Amino acid sequence: MKSILGRAETGAVHKGLAWTGVIFNLCSLLYYAAGMQKAEFIFDREGERITAYGLMIDRDYPRLIGLLQDPNFFVFYNTLFFAFYLCNPKVLLNKTGLMLCITANLLTFSRGGLLVMIVLFLIYGMIHHPLKQLKMVLGAGVSMAFISYVLVIYFKFDLYGILESRMEDFGEDGGSGRFELWGKAWGYFEDHIVTGVGAFNFPDYNAYEHGEALSVHNTFLDILSESGVVGIFLYLLFILLLLYQLVQKKVYKERPYLFLTFIGLLLQMAFLSVIINDMFFLYLALVSTYLHKRENSAVHKGVESPVDRRAS
Repeated sequence: MKSILGRAETGAVHKGLAWTGVIFNLCSLLYYAAGMQKAEFIFDREGERITAYGLMIDRDYPRLIGLLQDPNFFVFYNTLFFAFYLCNPKVLLNKTGLMLCITANLLTFSRGGLLVMIVLFLIYGMIHHPLKQLKMVLGAGVSMAFISYVLVIYFKFDLYGILESRMEDFGEDGGSGRFELWGKAWGYFEDHIVTGVGAFNFPDYNAYEHGEALSVHNTFLDILSESGVVGIFLYLLFILLLLYQLVQKKVYKERPYLFLTFIGLLLQMAFLSVIINDMFFLYLALVSTYLHKRENSAVHKGVESPVDRRAS
């Protein structure tokens, strides 16, 4: 991906991101609508995680999974598109993409996903003068109010009622069982501090001891329990070096969507196990390509390196 992106013009990459995000979200919403139609808008069903096309009925909640298999991972994949549209709102295509992103993310009823969207909105506002972004926020609010009106009046779908119920459930369900899994991960770390229980072994340990092959749902605790202090040190070093590059090169000013995407992905890693993930690798390819092109551009403009200046 880095090789392909490196050969493309920046405008082509951005146009590709814009169209891909629109297609991804639009198809996911249509697939979700097909699932709702198949379920006949009846969500009170026995069993958990019943899927129909782009719909997952999880504890009576009609959650959007779209073209993926999990609502939480849907928001993770959508973070790049959401940040891109948020930072480039002047084009009609991007405005459309932003509305589709917000709608699709809300319909996942992912509490972590909703939190990430709010945080990215706030960070972007602080970076780019809050008063100038008020118009965009108001526009997004009006659009969401209209979409909610259509859902409630014509489809009898109480979007905000379900969102409120999801938030109220947080204290009762322990973050969908995450707190209990995090405790188990910490326990495995305490038993194997240096190197952990071995890469990708947490589900097997949990299946052997508790009967369910579940992941930790926290990337950092996942690495800590499976790779110990050695693994978490190397991983955090990698994350910190990446953050240092983004700040040092002032990516938050020149390509704010890359900076916001990094923050969004990092926040969601606290709720998901994404040690190896294709979307995260795509993001790394985008960042690496941008930094490489930036350095080449500086060289072509005649910027001397410290070695050249000493030689002269």
